[in-house]
Amino acid sequence: MRDPIRRMQHAGKSYSADSRQLSQQLKSFFDPSCSGPGAPEVGSDHRKLIGLVAPHIDVQAGGPCFAHAYKALMESAAAPTTWVILGTGHEPIDHLFALTPKDFETPFGLIRHDQDFCEELAKLAPQDLRDGEYSHHREHTIEFQAVFLGFSQPEASIVPLLCSFSLEDWNSEREYIDEVAKILKDLAQSREGHVGFISSVDLAHIGPRYGDNFRPHEETLAQHLRADADLLRFLEECDVQGFIGTLQREHNRRRICGLAPLYVLSKILGGVAAGKLLHHTHVTVDQNDSFVTFASMAFYAKDV
Repeated sequence: MRDPIRRMQHAGKSYSADSRQLSQQLKSFFDPSCSGPGAPEVGSDHRKLIGLVAPHIDVQAGGPCFAHAYKALMESAAAPTTWVILGTGHEPIDHLFALTPKDFETPFGLIRHDQDFCEELAKLAPQDLRDGEYSHHREHTIEFQAVFLGFSQPEASIVPLLCSFSLEDWNSEREYIDEVAKILKDLAQSREGHVGFISSVDLAHIGPRYGDNFRPHEETLAQHLRADADLLRFLEECDVQGFIGTLQREHNRRRICGLAPLYVLSKILGGVAAGKLLHHTHVTVDQNDSFVTFASMAFYAKDV
């Protein structure tokens, strides 16, 4: 907690700790032969990029999906200079959100935090967003995005914010959650387009590894990819009610672990942005065919 830098926890495990090797590793994820998006045409897209969805699954498993999101960033002619990273908190967090005003260490160097934004957020929030700060120590969901930012936009700064709430929490704390989302939206708008949002999320978690009493098969996977597609369409429209309503009807039985960051992202971007699905896939995680699904998306400002 006394260290001003959030140190790497997964270098040498999920990604190379050597900057040159890591650069080659990340470049390889853009190769279409491995479902990558192809090499980015830097600065070629003049739409106003204001949001991204990227996975937080292990980099080696989800690399091409990360690449689809970060190609959109690299092609943006006027990308935000500060990214609020809405990371999935995999453990309960005091006050449902946890802010850490620290620079993030990566093999490419430090990704600086936006000190002014962090201070304003902490001051305006109705509860202390630093009470759960220690959750950042082991959590990988923001670290992985920092690594890709170090590769694609090293001059960017970040606001590292973990989000951890369930449907039950949302039902009981909706007013507070929506207030935090509004504060984030207002702070971003006060920066006149210089702030964007990245949701670091995975989608369904299915199979014995996650508590199911069946072994998934090909149709199980197809069924869940279709269910994901319905959810992703709500996200493309930034339809927060459609998104949360779907999860409520399902009682989140599919274990969408990105529920909290995706809700906050949709709440912030609703009415001001339109999303585009870039990539949607899955990875099998054990010998019992348990799997995780995930996707990447880009959000562009609407003409108003």
